[in-house]
Amino acid sequence: MSLKLALRILAVFFWWYGVVFVLSVAQLGGLSLPALPFLEYRGSAYAWDFELMFTAILIVWGSYLWIASKEPQQHRLFVDFTIVATIAHIAAMLVIGFIRTADLTHLLMDAVALSMPTTLVLIYRLRLVSTSFLK
Repeated sequence: MSLKLALRILAVFFWWYGVVFVLSVAQLGGLSLPALPFLEYRGSAYAWDFELMFTAILIVWGSYLWIASKEPQQHRLFVDFTIVATIAHIAAMLVIGFIRTADLTHLLMDAVALSMPTTLVLIYRLRLVSTSFLK
């Protein structure tokens, strides 16, 4: 695996939020869909307007990640921003989850899921830094 592949995995993960949003809103709109158990943990107070904002950002962000993955060394600042911003997002979700305990399961599941591809990007970014010092 490489940084290129890790960035693409994270990009696809960001795009997945778009799929989840569409499926969530479809159920709220009364469309009959097969049982989607992953939507139940969101609770009855699902705020689709906030989800729409996050979804729009993540779809665009994922698109730029995909472009950056072609030449990650030329996009180091964007890759570093992605790592730091995603870690900050994970931390914020955990803090909110522990304060607003009704949302803890939802936010904890999202935080764990988001931490996996982010950790891959971080590991391969750190490898890139360590090998550049050897040259």
